[in-house]
Amino acid sequence: MTLEKILYCEINIFCIMILLTLVYTVRSGFDRWVNQKLFETFLVSDIIFFLLDILWKMLDGSSNPVIREANVIVNAMYYIMSGVTSYLWFIYSEKMQDSQILNEKSTRILSAVPLGILIICTIMSIWNSGLFYIDDAGHYHRGVFYVVQLAVSYGYVIFTAAKAFLSAMNTTSYIRRTKGMTLAFFVIPCTFFGTLQALSGGIPLLCVGITLSVLIVYINFQGRMISIDPLTQINNRNQMVSVLTKKMSDYKVTRPLYLMIMDVDNFKHINDGYGHVEGDAALVRVADSLKMVCSNQNFVISRYGGDEFIVICENLGREEIEDVCEKINLQLSQLNEAAGAKYSLQVSIGFAKYTNEIQSIEELIELADEKLYQVKKIRKAAASN
Repeated sequence: MTLEKILYCEINIFCIMILLTLVYTVRSGFDRWVNQKLFETFLVSDIIFFLLDILWKMLDGSSNPVIREANVIVNAMYYIMSGVTSYLWFIYSEKMQDSQILNEKSTRILSAVPLGILIICTIMSIWNSGLFYIDDAGHYHRGVFYVVQLAVSYGYVIFTAAKAFLSAMNTTSYIRRTKGMTLAFFVIPCTFFGTLQALSGGIPLLCVGITLSVLIVYINFQGRMISIDPLTQINNRNQMVSVLTKKMSDYKVTRPLYLMIMDVDNFKHINDGYGHVEGDAALVRVADSLKMVCSNQNFVISRYGGDEFIVICENLGREEIEDVCEKINLQLSQLNEAAGAKYSLQVSIGFAKYTNEIQSIEELIELADEKLYQVKKIRKAAASN
């Protein structure tokens, strides 16, 4: 084996080791993000893709008829896997974007058509050399229709990246924007290194680009897991404290800053009477109502712990805050009714305005909590009459 082949294989093996480490990490990790099984499948497909690249390099250049035929089969499998890995990333990215494409059977089938075309063209190339061929000396060459493989493989990645980028630019939600930009960025290392490999031919740069893209996605989504509540998919307590600390340090009188704290009325009754699974469903509905009502840049929503939620409100007046409180319970009632729940679901909300006299986050939360206690006391008195 030549030095060039050894180096080629070593680069692929290094990338495979990184991906195997990621597979092990995500499978053994306690915390799991949305669609993680699909992400694992994508990682495994990349590993197979890189292994085929190694096998091709080892077989290439042999005029032995048996090895030459094996080289044809390996290259066909490589071309098919290039489409499969891209398609799996497309599915994963679209799932993470809650895409409508995958909701309808007709659009799901349509999305798989380019992959089907690539598979058919690849199989036909074994005989007609359309996408690739192996010469008599055993060397691989690109066919006249090689562009089909590029169009399908890169088309899936570029299409879903463009959608993710546009979605990120058109949302006021920090969480959705961060997720969209992460998914959109995936295409950059893949395209850059893949283009270099297509131009050079002899250096395995595509595997480097894919591995780098995967690492960026993994690191970013792991970072999101640190700041996102796994049940409700909104900010957790740590992220709320981080955001509120910054807003308090940047506070200006011209931009009023409020903190709303809320908990679920009779939540223990829901848990005891209908089970913890239903209790979790109720908490998700509370979070969903907050997402719907507090959807613009003036709000930061978070789960504080248990059945408690905190909303940071900026640049709103007291009357507007009171209006938001009413809208939250109205939206929550609608979601609860749509879910067919056999119990009423409401939250009691207290809020407090930040001023320069307030020394800490704990003090601001305590002020809002006092208002919450007053609201619950009034409701309890009204219910007993």
